[in-house]
Amino acid sequence: MTQETITLTRTKGEFLNTLKGLWGAAHLKGLDLSSKIAANAEIIKSELEDLLYVHPSEEFALVAKEISKLERMKEDGWEAKIAELEESNKDVIDARTQQINDMKAGLEVETELELKVIPKNLLTDEVSANILMALKDIVQD
Repeated sequence: MTQETITLTRTKGEFLNTLKGLWGAAHLKGLDLSSKIAANAEIIKSELEDLLYVHPSEEFALVAKEISKLERMKEDGWEAKIAELEESNKDVIDARTQQINDMKAGLEVETELELKVIPKNLLTDEVSANILMALKDIVQD
């Protein structure tokens, strides 16, 4: 008999991969399977909230858009214009770089979650190897 829950200690990055697997399995049908997928996704999403909703500042988005435009157009002096933009917006770019570094570090933090076990017999023939690999810790015989 399959146990109801399992306690896992993993990095937040590993749980992010599990969450992606759950999202990938969301199309699979069946009330019991769907409820376990949804419950596990919500548990993991809550734990990763500080990492899932990290967005660049509006100032950075504008600078990045302008740099991208210059790179696409490749007009005379485009590289110098990019260097000038980067220099004049150094604080904005540095803040985004720090935000990304903080997020990467956050993905390495270990955490413990209690998730609902998904019995293998609930999975349909539509399940892919990618989903099985992502959910290997919570799918049991």
